[in-house]
Amino acid sequence: MGYFLIDETKDSVSVNFWNWGALHEVVRAAGVFPDEVWGPLRGSFGPPLSAEHVARLRDFLKTQVLPRTTPGARVLLTGEVTNEPDDGKMHYEESEQWKNYSLTHEVLCEVIKFLDRAEGPVRVQ
Repeated sequence: MGYFLIDETKDSVSVNFWNWGALHEVVRAAGVFPDEVWGPLRGSFGPPLSAEHVARLRDFLKTQVLPRTTPGARVLLTGEVTNEPDDGKMHYEESEQWKNYSLTHEVLCEVIKFLDRAEGPVRVQ
């Protein structure tokens, strides 16, 4: 279960639901895009990101998020970085559901690599 970022050449990267949720929230909270551009992509319902948007997303992830992480680290929904491993449990209590989402350093690097080579608009589906 997850999302694919796909460019017009059909090159893609897969991001699981839990990593995408954290990535999406960190970008949203930073105000990288207007809500009408970024908001619908939480559920993969929005229009493709333009080449300009792709560059903006790549630059944000590369300069603002990646430097705060190291291999094995995770970015939480709050934007906080932790080296504590995911406990692998599903947290159902509303007050603990945030624990289900985190963006790993490794997935972040894969997304950035994809955005570096992406051609044209990128769809999230």
